[in-house]
Amino acid sequence: DPKDVQNWCGGTGDMLSVDYTGNIYPCIRYMPNSLGPDIPPLTIGHVDHGLLGTKGEQDCAQCLQRIDRRTQSTDQCFSCPIGEGCAWCSAYNYQVFGTADRRASLFAGCAAFP
Repeated sequence: DPKDVQNWCGGTGDMLSVDYTGNIYPCIRYMPNSLGPDIPPLTIGHVDHGLLGTKGEQDCAQCLQRIDRRTQSTDQCFSCPIGEGCAWCSAYNYQVFGTADRRASLFAGCAAFP
């Protein structure tokens, strides 16, 4: 069932943001002011050359577009009875793990997340 793996986070390119220098981000959470000084921002374009104008931006967008609940979840998380309705932020995943395709759990008290 496609709904079982649907990515509910718009931060994989559905919520574009632009900063004052013209950089285009898949979401505001990938901007430097959201990630902090130690995490490199994730851009997918610039107003001067458009979206996906470089090979790196194209690769980034392809990676983000492949993300779904199955690709980013552990088996334990994916099979959790509340897992389908459990929210996530792909940019937070990127901030914590350096990749948007590894789910970071905020629910340490949940039995499914030891």
